[in-house]
Formats: sequence, structure tokens, C-alpha cells
Amino acid sequence: MSDMQGPGGLQDRLRLSDDGLAAAREALAELTDEGGVDYLSLFEHMLGGAGLREALGLPESAVDALYSQAFAQFNAGNIPAALKLFQSLTVLSPSEKDHWMGLGICLRIEGKDDGAGMAFDVAVELDGSSAALRFHRMELACRNGDWAAAKAESTAYHQAEDCPQKEILQPEVQRLDALLERKGR
Repeated sequence: MSDMQGPGGLQDRLRLSDDGLAAAREALAELTDEGGVDYLSLFEHMLGGAGLREALGLPESAVDALYSQAFAQFNAGNIPAALKLFQSLTVLSPSEKDHWMGLGICLRIEGKDDGAGMAFDVAVELDGSSAALRFHRMELACRNGDWAAAKAESTAYHQAEDCPQKEILQPEVQRLDALLERKGR
């Protein structure tokens, strides 16, 4: 039995009984026959522990190219396009902090603060040591008037290792730190 079928695996997360698993396989086989996409094979790969990228047989270079495109769209100011690309990246390769951080930044810019917060939360779970991530969480907390959270993120930012991003963000962090001082936090 694979990890995906055992306790906590995909079968459990989908709450599929053995009969439900058999029914899902039957339905996916039928869809495969009708649509030309091998849904059953995709499902079996995922039950076996593969992520969606691996199950689809996409090389890592395809994800890298998609990330480059998302970053380029973001830099060009095309936030709706970047948002869609980052959403796709979080589905194809959900264990990459930068995909979630990019999604969170786009959502924040679009004014979808709750979604941005959730995306940033996932990114922190994957790698909470990123100064850039801590800056974006601090900025979101300030924007929402959550001064305690903003102060915690400021502390985490200042404790993060020095890196080129930290140097670039420093003027903005100083501005937010000054805001926190004025708020008496």
C-alpha cells in the first residue's frame, strides 16, 4: 500500500472507502475512454505519491518556464495574467514557496487580502526564513491594521539571513517599521 493510500494519504484525504476508490477508478476509466485523456493513469500516479506535475509527466523545466513567464507578466504590470500563472504553479508544484509568495503578492495587489494571507501562510509553512516573504506579510498586516502581526513579521524579517532581496527591501521595511513606531507597537 502506498503512502497515498495509507493513513493520511490521498485516499484518506478524499475520504474514499475501498468501494469509493473502486467507483472513482471506474468513473475515471470511463472518462478516459470518452475523452482521450488518461484520467485513470493520472489518478493512479497520484495515489502512488506523485504530484500533479509528475503525474502529468511534465519536466521540471516546464514549471521553471511557467515561473519565468509569471514573473515576467508581474514585472510588466500584467497582474491578472501573473495571478493565473501563479495559481497554475501552486497546483502543478505546490511545494515551492516562491509560487505561493507570487500568488499572495498578486492577490494582495488585486485587493484580495484574505486569499493573499492564506497564500503567504502556505509559503511560511514551506520556508519561513525568507526575508521577502516576511516583508510581504508585514506589509499585508499593516494594510489590515493588524499591528501585532506586523510587529511579529518585522521581527522575523530582521532575524532573517542577509541576502540581496533584504537589501533591496530595506527602505520599505524602514518605512513600515516607522509606521509601527507611530502606532506605539
